[in-house]
Amino acid sequence: MSSVGDFRRSLMASLAAALEVEFVAGPVEKAQGNRDLGCVWLEGKRPLAGDGNMEEVVYGVRLFRAWQQGQGATESGRNVAMLEDDVELLQAAFKAVLTTAGHDFFQVAAITPNYELQYVEAALTAFQRNLGAKGG
Repeated sequence: MSSVGDFRRSLMASLAAALEVEFVAGPVEKAQGNRDLGCVWLEGKRPLAGDGNMEEVVYGVRLFRAWQQGQGATESGRNVAMLEDDVELLQAAFKAVLTTAGHDFFQVAAITPNYELQYVEAALTAFQRNLGAKGG
């Protein structure tokens, strides 16, 4: 198993437990009916600038909620407050992730609500030894 796959699976399991939401592998583009759903996927890998022996591994995380009509909606018809709450819930869930599955460490680069499509998305950057480096 790859460290990328191990980390993704560990992250999915930790977030599912913390948020009580099913998480799947790969990006999901829109809400899936009347259920809460999260997803985790690999965005890509690249050598770390200034240190070819290390690499950045970037993951995406998305959280959809099956909000009830009118529940927390604003005049725009969007659930602004609930999405903002999910930003903080996702941030707290990341703090609770205790995994060393293949990466030296990771950081949350951003967590942003998408008001138009009604989900919260996070970008994570993990750092590990560059598996493609020569002589490393």
